[in-house]
Amino acid sequence: MLNKPNKMIMKKSLILAVASLAVIGCSKREIGVDPNAADPNEVRFSTGGATVTSKVTTDAAGKSAFENNDLIGVYAVLDGKKLGTDASAAFPTTLQYLNKKFKVTSVKAATSTDPAVATFTANGTSEKMYYLAGDQAWNYYAYYPTTGTLFSGMPTLTTAAAAAQFVKTDNTNTFYNQTALSTSSSLYPGPIMFAYHGTADKASSTHPVNLTFKHALAKLTLDVTVANSIGSVSGASDATIMMYGDGLTEGLTFDLTKATAVGAASGVYEVISQTTTGSPANLDGTTTASAGATPTPADTKAYFFEAIPDAGGDVQHFTVTGYLVPAGCVAAPGTGTLKNVEIKFYIGASGSMNLQAYTAKLDETAGGSISGKTNYLPQIEPGKEYKFKIELKQHEVTFTGTIEDWDVVDNTSTPIPAE
Repeated sequence: MLNKPNKMIMKKSLILAVASLAVIGCSKREIGVDPNAADPNEVRFSTGGATVTSKVTTDAAGKSAFENNDLIGVYAVLDGKKLGTDASAAFPTTLQYLNKKFKVTSVKAATSTDPAVATFTANGTSEKMYYLAGDQAWNYYAYYPTTGTLFSGMPTLTTAAAAAQFVKTDNTNTFYNQTALSTSSSLYPGPIMFAYHGTADKASSTHPVNLTFKHALAKLTLDVTVANSIGSVSGASDATIMMYGDGLTEGLTFDLTKATAVGAASGVYEVISQTTTGSPANLDGTTTASAGATPTPADTKAYFFEAIPDAGGDVQHFTVTGYLVPAGCVAAPGTGTLKNVEIKFYIGASGSMNLQAYTAKLDETAGGSISGKTNYLPQIEPGKEYKFKIELKQHEVTFTGTIEDWDVVDNTSTPIPAE
C-alpha cells in the first residue's frame, strides 16, 4: 500500500517548480546583458550607402559627413502611405510618428572606399519610435536641420495632416545673405538635406535603418586668385562678394512631401524651390547704395557670400563657398531659364578712393565664355556643387606721347614803335 504524499513536501515542490520557471523565464537583461541596451522593438537609424551625403564637413574619403550632436527630424508613416495623407480609414492616425528628433551619437570613421556612417539615437524618451505588432511596417521621411527660421515650424501634429502642412514657405528671411554665417539668426548657415526610406521596415528587418540623405540646395565654390597689382586684400572689411542674375528670387519653399521621387519635368528632386507666393524680390543686383559705397544686403538684392578670410596679412588666394536655392529647374534639364548671372567682388573700404568692383560673368548671355563653352550656368540644380576659378586682375595703364608743336602767331612783319 502506497503512502499518501505529505502536504508539506508537495508545497515545497510547488515552490521549487515556480522558482525554476521564474529562472527560465528571466529576460536576458536580468542575467547579465546590459540593461541600457536598446529595446529590440525600438526603431534606430544610421546613415549608410556609398552615396550618402550630409553636412559640410568632409571625411577621410572626401565625402560630406554628419557631426556628433547634429539633430534630424523623422516622420514615420505606415508602409505604402504618403506623408500628409489621411490614413485614418485603414489605421488609427495616432500610429504615425510625426517630427521625432534623433541626435547623432557617433560617427564611424571613413575609409578610402566607404564614407563616414553616422548613428542616431532618440533625443529623449518621448522621441523614441517603436515597431508595430502584426508584421506591419514603416516608411520614413527625414530632414536636416531641425532649427532655424524655416524649420522651427515643421508640424508635430498627433493626427494625420494635409500635405500642405508639410510645405514651408519663407519670403521674409535673408537666406541669400551669407556674409555673417556664424552670427546671423535670420538664416541657416549651411546645407539643407532630406531623406526618404520607402522600403518596408518592420521589427524583423535588419537594424538600424539606413537613411541616405540628399542635398536640397546647390553649393557654389569659388577658387579666387587676386593679382599682386591689386594690392592687399585681408579681412571681411575689405571685400564684399555677391552673385545675381535674371531668374533668381528671394525666398524659398521646402516641401518634404516631394522627397519620394524626382520631378516629372525636371528629372531632379524638388524638395526646395524658389518661392512663387507673394512678391519675392528679384536677386538681379539692383541696388540703392550710394555712389562709391560697397553694397550691402540691405540695399542690394543678390546672394551675398562669406567674405574673404583674414589670414593676418595679404590674402592673394582664397576659397569662398555658399548655398543657392535651385532655380531654372521648371524646364527639362539643360533648358533652364537663368541668364545674365554674374559674380561681383568689391575690394577696398566702402566710400574710399580704393574701392574697386570686379565682375565675373557666369553666363554666355552676359558675354561670358570659358574654353568655348556656352551658357554654362543655365540652371541651378539641387545636390550639385558648381565650381569656378576666378582671377581678379588689373590691366596696367600704359602711355605713349607726342608733343604738339607750337602754333606760332607771327607779328614780326611790322616793327612796333616804343616811344
